[in-house]
Amino acid sequence: MNCDVSENIDLIVLVGSPGIPYTPSIFATLGWLPPLLLFAAFAIISAFSVLFIIEAMQALPGTHLTLEPAAISKPFLLGNRHFQGTVEFATLVHFYFGPVEHLIAQLLLYGAIQSQAMNNIVLSAQTFDNILVDIFHKTCGITLPGGNVPVGWHCFSNNNSTTYAVSEVLGNSPFGSQPILFSLGLLIVIVLCLPLAISNLDDNIQVQIVAFVMTLVVSAEWVVESSFSVKASRVPTLSVSPSFGNLLGPIIINYACTIFVPSWINLKRQNVNAQRTVWLTMTLAIFVYTLMGLFPALAFDGLAATGTNGQTSNAIANFINPSQAHHVLINKITCYAFSIVMLLPAIPVSFIVSEQNIVHNFELGGWGKWGFKFVCFVLPWLLIIPMQTGSALGSFMNWTGVLLVSPANFVIPFVIYLKCLRFRREYNEHRGESSCLGMHLNSTW
Repeated sequence: MNCDVSENIDLIVLVGSPGIPYTPSIFATLGWLPPLLLFAAFAIISAFSVLFIIEAMQALPGTHLTLEPAAISKPFLLGNRHFQGTVEFATLVHFYFGPVEHLIAQLLLYGAIQSQAMNNIVLSAQTFDNILVDIFHKTCGITLPGGNVPVGWHCFSNNNSTTYAVSEVLGNSPFGSQPILFSLGLLIVIVLCLPLAISNLDDNIQVQIVAFVMTLVVSAEWVVESSFSVKASRVPTLSVSPSFGNLLGPIIINYACTIFVPSWINLKRQNVNAQRTVWLTMTLAIFVYTLMGLFPALAFDGLAATGTNGQTSNAIANFINPSQAHHVLINKITCYAFSIVMLLPAIPVSFIVSEQNIVHNFELGGWGKWGFKFVCFVLPWLLIIPMQTGSALGSFMNWTGVLLVSPANFVIPFVIYLKCLRFRREYNEHRGESSCLGMHLNSTW
């Protein structure tokens, strides 16, 4: 595939997120009009956030850039106009703000990136556990206190071949609400992520292309499957719901790509039009999210969130439910493929981007270097332990979307841009004064 097309796809894939399976619940709860308006609003906000970050990257002086050897010969006076230097998201905060703001931004950035990685880890692990149940009729894991199963290694089956049965709640963890330390599904995710985590971002482009193609395939299959059971009465034009606050999390996460854009800019070719790619990506995102949200909401019952604390429903459970879907086997294949191809490759990408934002802005050595590697590559696997089962993942996605992902992607970029405008104005004024002084000295001489 042409490199330019590949790099465009790379940004498009960054917009894909674990919030997609929860999108039908938004349409079922609010009606079809509010989600469309929210998608358009967040797409515009996200696009401007991305473009503001790109412009702030270009405005950095050359002396503050980490240059590749091939770019050292380029004049520093041009700054980073052609993206010849390596600039990460945290680098911008480090340059335009003080050390305290930089530290706060690093914490927000780390939380936003790793919370998305943790969502992907849990959903991918649940997918592999469900695959094991479908193929081998059981999956196993180490259970923890707090449930009805003793602590230890236990297997859960769907054919009474083990002491414990898998959860009857389709689409979620086969362990139901039983706390676990880890499962076979999580071990599979770890093994598959390891080779991608030790590679460079530009080495993952083929995986991103496959992910993009799979997104189109899954979107088409969801629309076709939903078309067999469409009822217009399931989705009104507009509905007021006390669960509105809980529905914002998946929407925010769906458009949370700004924090990854500097890493994409560092890899893209100069002849790739960043502005055109950004608007193309957001337009495609609105189209895909609408298809993958509206049609399942029209086709299935029970997706609407109810009550003030109502949680969004995972539509995958409806697609693999024999009492609701028409082609369960095909649906399982596409839904599992979505989780594996779309979500799993994003996990190591999040780890790598998180590490790059740290190593480009802190002097690390010895134990400090390994400590940050632990924080970026190991700690997320420990933090997801209580979210592997039950409904904790939905709450985690909603709260992190509002408290971490939203500020990092939609607030900080605008603040950076305002500081960038001020810096550029002061810089131009300083250059003007220097030029006038030079002309005066030359005339005097």
